[in-house]
Amino acid sequence: MKLLINICSHDGIISHYNGVGTMTIRYIKTFTKICRDLNIKYDLNLFTPEYDNNSFGYNEELHNTHSKLKNTHIFQVSNGSNKKINYGTINNWKELCKNTSNIINSIDKSHYDKVLTICNDTPFCCLINELNNEDNHIKVLILHSSIKIHKTDSAVTFNSNDYNDRLNWEINGINYINKNNNCFVGTICNYFEKHLINEYKLNKKKVLRLYNGELFSNKKRTYNKQTKEIFKEINKYNSIIISFGRAEEYKNLEICFELGNLLNIKPIVISQLYYKGQPIEKTYKKLAKKYNGLLYIDPPFDLAKYVLNKFNGNIICLIPSKEEIMGLIVNEVRKINNERILIVANKKGGLVEQIKDTYDGILVDLNDLEKSKDKIEKYFNEDDMKRMTINSNKTLKEKYDFYKNAKIFIEDIIRR
Repeated sequence: MKLLINICSHDGIISHYNGVGTMTIRYIKTFTKICRDLNIKYDLNLFTPEYDNNSFGYNEELHNTHSKLKNTHIFQVSNGSNKKINYGTINNWKELCKNTSNIINSIDKSHYDKVLTICNDTPFCCLINELNNEDNHIKVLILHSSIKIHKTDSAVTFNSNDYNDRLNWEINGINYINKNNNCFVGTICNYFEKHLINEYKLNKKKVLRLYNGELFSNKKRTYNKQTKEIFKEINKYNSIIISFGRAEEYKNLEICFELGNLLNIKPIVISQLYYKGQPIEKTYKKLAKKYNGLLYIDPPFDLAKYVLNKFNGNIICLIPSKEEIMGLIVNEVRKINNERILIVANKKGGLVEQIKDTYDGILVDLNDLEKSKDKIEKYFNEDDMKRMTINSNKTLKEKYDFYKNAKIFIEDIIRR
């Protein structure tokens, strides 16, 4: 058996700046390991927009790692911006898909038993529409968000025209998949799968599940020196409440400051901007000052995980998103397996799928902060935190073992 895998992603190949990148990295690690475990000969092509050393999110270490992989070739594809932007808008996505399809269509696929192309997230949403139809070529679109859920996109300047353009882009991609053979949508969780079926009329027969999850390898991490210096300021407190993520309005990170004030626990927010001067930064700074919180804008990427692993006291890890499709943070915290961390999430969207309330974390309605405070105080104790940590670890291994989920996905591709 010889397999060609094409993975197309705007993040996670030679850059790393968000959850899409995190999952792309896991696709690369896991697919290649599965091929080795199943004794499948493979070639791997990685397609991403053009970057230079100054591009947003560029990661030299990751670039070097992926460049050294066996049987792997990286293609930096023009999206028409001359390396100035990597995510971009509808015009960049069209150019990116056209140029990527030219490369993939030129590959002689007769050398392979199967060809799998993963079109990852919004910029590659309509790549499938431009790929040749060949019997041994299976094409899978994996969306990590939809404009109908998040409404806006802080990565770009957004208005009503942008909204309609992106909506039509998503609809066109899914409509094409519904009508053509060997084309599928890979769904990342049950919540989002139902959303795409109900709101985008995705044919249920076109669903291939590749639910997000964690890898359980225990590779020893090295941390940034600046991270360790920042941590000294944080580690002097007995307890903290922490939220972190990209500077998106829907992430609702700013509520951490107010809730921390009500709980009388030091609030900490860690966030990465999409660009300098992003307006939401002013909101964060104003609230951090008002509620005496700690705010870290664009710190080293590993700061949050270092805090969760190394902090000496008790931690409330708050996931306050107004609409989260699949919170990677939930499972990342579960993997740490720290009995001094209480996972608290807003009772919204896909977070309700991930957390069984008071069993492996707690769900709160952040529209009512007083009730949220009371519920957190009730469970923020040694016995309940230990019990929920044990249950969290069990949930993680039973539902979110990404190697297991990906192996089922690859075996399904091979059967088809």
